[in-house]
Amino acid sequence: MRLSSNFFRRLSLLITTGLVACSFFVNSLRAETWSDTTGKFKLEAEYAGIDGKNLVLRKSDGKTVNVPIVNLSPESRAQAKALYEKNKSNPALSAKASTATPTSATQAAYQPKTRKLNFTPPPVPIISQMPAFPENATLEESLNHVRNQVLAGHLDVFWTALPDDLRAMADSQEIRDGLRPYMNDNMKMSNEVVAVIDKLSEVLITKKKFILKSPMLAQAPPMVMPLLQQGYDPAVGLIYEYSDMARNGNAIVDSSLSSYVSYHAPRIGGHFQALLKIVPAGLREPYINGIVAKQTDDNTGTISWPKQDGTTESKEMVRYNDRWLPKEFAEQWQANKDTAMQTFIANLTSSATMAQNNPQAKAMVESTVKQASAILDPLIAAKTQQEFDLAVNELMMPIMLMFGGGGPGGPGGPGGPGQ
Repeated sequence: MRLSSNFFRRLSLLITTGLVACSFFVNSLRAETWSDTTGKFKLEAEYAGIDGKNLVLRKSDGKTVNVPIVNLSPESRAQAKALYEKNKSNPALSAKASTATPTSATQAAYQPKTRKLNFTPPPVPIISQMPAFPENATLEESLNHVRNQVLAGHLDVFWTALPDDLRAMADSQEIRDGLRPYMNDNMKMSNEVVAVIDKLSEVLITKKKFILKSPMLAQAPPMVMPLLQQGYDPAVGLIYEYSDMARNGNAIVDSSLSSYVSYHAPRIGGHFQALLKIVPAGLREPYINGIVAKQTDDNTGTISWPKQDGTTESKEMVRYNDRWLPKEFAEQWQANKDTAMQTFIANLTSSATMAQNNPQAKAMVESTVKQASAILDPLIAAKTQQEFDLAVNELMMPIMLMFGGGGPGGPGGPGGPGQ
């Protein structure tokens, strides 16, 4: 019961943090029908700007395409001209158009690295396509949309909810170039950790029948085993998808953060949703529905969420660029957005330098990785239930001794000094 409560408290905070860290995408443009000179090509999409000799259109899935203006029908050219004249003074729209081409191109090109594995990962649960954010959303509508999409497995809703100018900055070439040295250094260490996580996944997947028949689990309460059996594959799927995401971290700079999130977050979210379904509704609903939005006027409001001690915590929210953001964050962003990119890159450079000059930390990680890998090897090598149980006992013995359990035959056990 305690674990379930803590789990849903964290879920509640996750949704709230998403609202605190993100805003809510409100699309101020409506889809139009566009056609080419032949009349054979037609597309329902929103006008997103003009990029040189191309018309930039945003499709319903949020991705953008460039269409040469010369290929447009006379009606579509006139439509593009009218929308350009109407929106050319809108800075936010201009920012969208200027970043649309590289983002859409990198999204289409991104694919995770091919992996040679000794096991078959759990299949990713199929989740429905994430709908667009509601237009001109109230604070409550925005909260409900984020909450519903999290429950549907779309953890990427937190990324797509960010204001356009923030996402454009994160996907900009300048940010990615500044992030590259940090990522390159971080990936060297990350790959060693991922290799151990892959070993753990191999144990959990290839030795599943041994794990579920372990004598240790036989001592668990009767209600535990059905839940464990239902949640086993989704939990292992989360572990595997995390390692896959970590292994492909350089895609953030080689492709874009948008494409990275849009690929990996729904896969993690699919397993998260499957785990969520096995939790009894009576435990789940109070925490999920405990997050409440209260709008004061068109541009201000508060979001409140329950704390573990029974009280509530609130955060002031404001509408920023047709999106809802925490008031403090919105004020800081408006005051510092002109220098935010330079500050971010400077901090990354400083972090990369500190990491390179800290061999002790690297040595500690390498030592821990080697120890973890050595612990998992006997479990992978086990061919029978008896061999697996013996390997588990040898693994648990130092831990039990460390915490005074004594283990089989130890103090207070059969044959121990307590007899």
